[in-house]
Amino acid sequence: METMNIENLPQLNSILENFNGETCYIYDTNRKLLSEGTLTKGNAKSFSDIMNNSINFQVTEQDSIKVSVKNLVYPLNSNQYIVTSTIEQEGHFYLLEINCYWESYGTLVAKNIEVEHCSFSEISKQEYDTIKKRTVYNFDWSNIIIEPGGGKTKADAFEDLCIEMISKWQVLNLDRIGKGVDRGRDGTFIVNMDSWIPIVNKPTKWVLQCKYSESYAKLEIDEIYSEMVKVLMHEPDYYLLMTNRKITSDFLDWFNSKTISDSPYFIPYKKILIQREQLESELSKPEFLEIRMKYFK
Repeated sequence: METMNIENLPQLNSILENFNGETCYIYDTNRKLLSEGTLTKGNAKSFSDIMNNSINFQVTEQDSIKVSVKNLVYPLNSNQYIVTSTIEQEGHFYLLEINCYWESYGTLVAKNIEVEHCSFSEISKQEYDTIKKRTVYNFDWSNIIIEPGGGKTKADAFEDLCIEMISKWQVLNLDRIGKGVDRGRDGTFIVNMDSWIPIVNKPTKWVLQCKYSESYAKLEIDEIYSEMVKVLMHEPDYYLLMTNRKITSDFLDWFNSKTISDSPYFIPYKKILIQREQLESELSKPEFLEIRMKYFK
């Protein structure tokens, strides 16, 4: 990373113009990702104008430029934040950072920024890709947040998270099963095959099983096999297992093998496993930011 000196306000304004329309990420002072928004160039003259433009870079008569970011995925309070954005130009990659106190207006934050608030750097493609994909995020599963009005335990919170993730996908009739009556399932839903293959109009029935551990305990074969047997009575097409627990190579080989079909209970349905690493990869995507902020500090 090579930092470039910003010498004056006109130079800063020229730099900002290049970030017009780009996505930006908002971090706290400890570099924890909090939200994201959009940067766009405008000519706001009043608060209403600011609200109608994603971002406004307006050079004032003083030594500052009016900057505002709207469409925050997760609303923020007035506070000290680091706003970052990246661009690619002619094979070169650049990073802009604005570190200052921002005023909040609900889904918008704004600030009169000065040269000293900003840094501008040329970065490598690898650094650019990492920032764009936001591959680094701290998922503290042992302290998953139990939402008011939700379940009473962390395992319940994990089920809530899984249900909310699935609701983001193209499913129908998503139904969570109450405690004590699950019979090997935590939820059910329907997937229409025509959402993937337009000429095939056939719904498939899915059963969801969620397995949580605060201590990253490994998932046992016997535990899941007994759940699979319970699921038989529901006659699903697919069994979806979502877990943050440790998956051993023995478990993975067993889950993906045909051995289950040769067991005392024939398991006819297809099995899908979404494990911890895959959950974290999905939760790192922009469309899951609100869910991620809801369940992780």
